[in-house]
Amino acid sequence: MTGGKQVAGAGFQFAAMVVLAVLAGVWVDGKLGTSPWLVIVLVLLGAAIGFYSLYRNLMKGQRLGDRRQHNERRDGE
Repeated sequence: MTGGKQVAGAGFQFAAMVVLAVLAGVWVDGKLGTSPWLVIVLVLLGAAIGFYSLYRNLMKGQRLGDRRQHNERRDGE
């Protein structure tokens, strides 16, 4: 069950990164008058960071699952 919670948490983390990037981009664009360029750049950057974080969390879960499966096989022999 914890694996599902980790994936859901990773999804929320990705969404939060994109939302924060949009808010930061809008704020900085308002200060510098560069609208919409910094919003676009920061959203792409936020999405890239979010995808990397999502990938890292999913790979960590995969490694844990592989380790558990290996231990179960070893205990069953």
